Amino acid sequence: LRAQKAGIRLALCSGRIPDDAGFFASDAGLDMAVIALNGGCVMTHPGGQVHCGKLMDVETLAAMRTILDQTELLYGVFRENELVVNRKERDRQKADVMWGTHLHRAGGRCSIAYGTQALNDMALRGCNKVVVIDEEETADLASLRTAILKSVQGIEITSSWQNNLEMNPDGVNKGAALTALAGTLGIAMADVMAIGDNDNDVSMLQCAGWSVAMGNATAAALAAARYVTLRNDENGVAAAISTLAFGEAVEGVHQL
Repeated sequence: LRAQKAGIRLALCSGRIPDDAGFFASDAGLDMAVIALNGGCVMTHPGGQVHCGKLMDVETLAAMRTILDQTELLYGVFRENELVVNRKERDRQKADVMWGTHLHRAGGRCSIAYGTQALNDMALRGCNKVVVIDEEETADLASLRTAILKSVQGIEITSSWQNNLEMNPDGVNKGAALTALAGTLGIAMADVMAIGDNDNDVSMLQCAGWSVAMGNATAAALAAARYVTLRNDENGVAAAISTLAFGEAVEGVHQL
């Protein structure tokens, strides 16, 4: 809130569905832009009009599903505020952790469906992102990633957690979306601060003039950052803003 009041433009950059991510911003009282689905969609403010870019086409999604259907892994296909999952998770709370905290929240535009027919219907329209989740954390996701990249053209693969793979159309990532948003706002990338903790944050950390990794960040995120802040559970974002935006010394925030 302090940064917003000071005139700093804020953006929440997430792999989540637009409205799922947007609720985190609005609940905090922040009228910030939302970059969702790893850069696949953008809202200028929470709950606003969703602007989506390049979609994964029908042929690419079909090739992806051919590989994923040969596994027993859970996977979901995202388009704007829609999600279709190959099978239903019986535990609602567990499903919300995997797919989105606010998917079922009143006032949101999120929808979720399950099964082959729903996937087929989604496939005809193209999608923004595909996510595969290893619920038991026993699958060889590195080998699956290699197999997908070998057989499927025109995609980027990243991860937002140790048990998932996230596939977007080639050129769609947080860094590209952040760069486009900064251009729209007339802000030079040299003046942009990006804060992230996982592999799907690497592209935006690489393009921002002030790149900050959380204290709990993955090795890839740390390697892409110029600074490190406190952990997620230690108010690391607030510490980074206080130090780098307001010039206050916060122990644990330092240049790498």
